[in-house]
Amino acid sequence: MNNPSKYVIKLTGSLFEPESFSSLRSIAEVAIDRRDDFKGVFVCGGGKTLRKWLTNLRENSNSMEYDLDYLGIEFTRINARILMLLLKPHVYPFIPTSIHEAILIAKNIDKHIVMGGVSPGFSTNAVAAFLAKELGYRLINITSAGGVYDKDPKLASDAQILDKIHIDDLIKMLSDRVEYAGSYPLFDLTSLNIIKKYSIKTYVIGPEKDQLVKLLNGESVGTEIIFD
Repeated sequence: MNNPSKYVIKLTGSLFEPESFSSLRSIAEVAIDRRDDFKGVFVCGGGKTLRKWLTNLRENSNSMEYDLDYLGIEFTRINARILMLLLKPHVYPFIPTSIHEAILIAKNIDKHIVMGGVSPGFSTNAVAAFLAKELGYRLINITSAGGVYDKDPKLASDAQILDKIHIDDLIKMLSDRVEYAGSYPLFDLTSLNIIKKYSIKTYVIGPEKDQLVKLLNGESVGTEIIFD
């Protein structure tokens, strides 16, 4: 592999629902087809099945948020295993269970790496942002929304995806969201603060195959987070 483009790719948990399999497979196909010029550390989210379990457990058990976060971590690692199977044999065969482990692996192998969460209270968005900072990689957040909107698309039919958004505006937009196990929004505040502090080049795109291909080709797609 000669000087590949290097990214940390945060994958929305919705990609790991059975009905989204074709989208997940197409992302894996891009990663395999472009393996000579693209190296990725994929961080997998939880998804709606996990959120349903967490809701039921909050209402019907004595579980603490700490306990539920551990359950969420296990779910994300199952999702990571699913993606690993789609990436074989062009993927590191074990799931890193800490950021330190992921960094060591990324610095010493040329294959793609796949992982999930690492510790309670630390979202997969934050994991992805911290990895991007430590490795000096660019960050891609692949989300079902396809980008950052000028207003909530669930409430406004005329909402439009922004080509670019300043990090301060994004923090302001998302700062009033409630965060708990399984509910982290597009970005949580921890991940946004990491992105801001270290000026991590970050993109938010959709799960369609052509979106990732266009971004890897240097084309404008989704939303770019800017700092100036």
